[in-house]
Amino acid sequence: MFLALQPQAWAHALLYYSIPKAGSGLTNAPTEIKICFTEPLQPDGSTIQVRNTKHKQVDKKDSHRDAEDKSLLFVSLPKLPPGVYQ
Repeated sequence: MFLALQPQAWAHALLYYSIPKAGSGLTNAPTEIKICFTEPLQPDGSTIQVRNTKHKQVDKKDSHRDAEDKSLLFVSLPKLPPGVYQ
């Protein structure tokens, strides 16, 4: 599995880190994606989407900010087959 993160045009928040790391090659699919930004995100419009090579959204569509750290976003993943995901 290969994961590529493509940052969107957020107002001022920049990507700080992600788990799994952007551009990483993985032997096992993660159960969630965690992305941390340099500052708190607005609740509206702050989402993560994971897509396959056909641009189909494959995450569980439950993207959300962390309850305490508003700079963290999460999305859950189903069991994914080997492949490339963005």
